[in-house]
Amino acid sequence: MEFIVSIVRSVILFGLLIFIAFRIFRILRPFEKGLVERFGKYNREATAGLNIVKGYCGQVTVGHVGLFAVGSYTAGTLFLYLGLGFWATLPIAIIVTAFFGV
Repeated sequence: MEFIVSIVRSVILFGLLIFIAFRIFRILRPFEKGLVERFGKYNREATAGLNIVKGYCGQVTVGHVGLFAVGSYTAGTLFLYLGLGFWATLPIAIIVTAFFGV
């Protein structure tokens, strides 16, 4: 009986979270919606890479997310403080991430 109650609670909580997410997404401006969508796309890419390493190969990895964070932080810092565009920050972020990866 406890198992069924915990499943019902989980379903209700999940439904509530989805409802709140859609309500918040509805009141966002177009620029903010674009940021949320890009964040989702980048996380999907990182998750797909992690799925290949962990799911298919069976390897345990923590460095994958760390390197993703280094590249993101580098690109964000270059964009924010130096005002560089996407195509200028991309190769620099790749080089910095490769430096930390080796």
